Amino acid sequence: RFTEHQRLRAPASTEGGGWILPFCPTRSDRAGLEGHLELSVDTLLLRVEWRFVTGEPDEDAGGWARFPTNPASADPPMLLPLESMIWRRIRDGRMQRRAQWYEVWVVTPGDSVPFLPERPIPSAQGGAQGGGPGVDPWPFL
Repeated sequence: RFTEHQRLRAPASTEGGGWILPFCPTRSDRAGLEGHLELSVDTLLLRVEWRFVTGEPDEDAGGWARFPTNPASADPPMLLPLESMIWRRIRDGRMQRRAQWYEVWVVTPGDSVPFLPERPIPSAQGGAQGGGPGVDPWPFL
């Protein structure tokens, strides 16, 4: 979906043999992103910088994220940042910034699914256990 709304431009090489891959919005009549992806010589994503492009008034917002340069395993690394910063101009003209540093990522199967409590097993009488006959104690599931 990223390339549906962003146009990738010709990359520039870096001193280390990697590339800087600029991107910009595909349409100028709506909000979009412009910035660049920094790739290592083996195409590992090292850093992303972006700025939101909006109509007037310009929101003056953007950010960056830096990714690991030496993955711990031979498997392709997950897209999890080491550090990031986002910013935006607030109404009184000052800049609001938020920086984050990540020491350890713990990834387990099912992380993309929010934790939900177990649903009660219907009783032999036809109702849900704990909710009385015909009452679903978890109506949002």
